[in-house]
Amino acid sequence: MHEAGDSFTETCPRADDIWINVQALRAGVVTRRVPCRGFALSFPRSQGEGALHTDNVGRGGNDRQLAATLTPGDVDVLNAG
Repeated sequence: MHEAGDSFTETCPRADDIWINVQALRAGVVTRRVPCRGFALSFPRSQGEGALHTDNVGRGGNDRQLAATLTPGDVDVLNAG
């Protein structure tokens, strides 16, 4: 990850989870999803216009940032399973 530096600021500046998972993929590190146990913090009036969830989930920001971050080689590795 050190070698990647701050390249995430160009491809996925609002999706650190995408960046870290792509770096793990490139390093050959196996990752897995951890089940949600229902714990969530909520801060009233903190998820308004421009919030990460609003942009990344509701407006397709995650899809755009993932497409900008993945290389064709990354996609090949993912497709190989």
